[in-house]
Amino acid sequence: MFTGRRDEIKIDRTASVKVESSWTIIEQFELNQLTRLQANIPDADDLRWCGSLQEYDPVFDRVTSKTDRRITRYDDRDFYYVTTTDDPVIEELATSGEANVFATDAILAHLMAATRSVFPWDIVVQRVNNMVFFDKRDNSDFDLVTVNENASEPPASDDPDSVNHPDRLSLEATMINQNLSQQVVKKNVVKKYEHANPFASDDSVPATGAYRYRKFDLGGGMNLVTRCELHGVSLKNNNENYVATYALNEYDPKLAGAIEWRKKIDSQRGAILANELKNNAHKLAKWTAQALLS
Repeated sequence: MFTGRRDEIKIDRTASVKVESSWTIIEQFELNQLTRLQANIPDADDLRWCGSLQEYDPVFDRVTSKTDRRITRYDDRDFYYVTTTDDPVIEELATSGEANVFATDAILAHLMAATRSVFPWDIVVQRVNNMVFFDKRDNSDFDLVTVNENASEPPASDDPDSVNHPDRLSLEATMINQNLSQQVVKKNVVKKYEHANPFASDDSVPATGAYRYRKFDLGGGMNLVTRCELHGVSLKNNNENYVATYALNEYDPKLAGAIEWRKKIDSQRGAILANELKNNAHKLAKWTAQALLS
């Protein structure tokens, strides 16, 4: 479990796991230890691709405050947030002895960005014979997108029905990310892989995207297999690049130190991004890690 509290954050949040006094501490890390950790980028091999990828629409690179685009809702599509041990492809790869450590890109990114985390969270680590599986808990908020987690005044409301309650803000941000990932791609399929979406049933409409199962050699006989998610392919200037789509959304421009996006988005994008890096450091670090893993 990681709670990563900041001195300036005064909001009391319930721990994701109640730590019992009877528990034995196996190992603990200080925050300054984690911030100094470094690792060489390991070699990676693609083991399997599943799903399909559509072309990224470059028209979204030219959107301005005067040529804004309303986000389309894709209520007919299914988005999957399957944990490691429930993934049939990972189960197959584990059975064949492909690696000895297994996780998803979301879980790995959460660990990699742990030093920037403020809200409480935890993951489940299971050892089966000589293999280790990193999982998230069922019905947790692990996959919800946080809003202003790192701000000096993060969202707070005692009214669970308030639009500014942290849970409602997270749900809104998550839906924005889901829908935008579908909207920014064209209808033409650029890459259709041999294996279909491993989580979709015959009567479902899976969200556009592909899963890339990658194997990383960590050295010392340790091999990691992770499922990475991609949302499209960019064909700009005849160069083919994979695309992972993430979206920042404006919270409350009336807060102290906030920047009103509509007035500044065309002339001061750098200032807006710098402000978001301060207020959403954990979220942006996770997205960066996921993109690099993929």
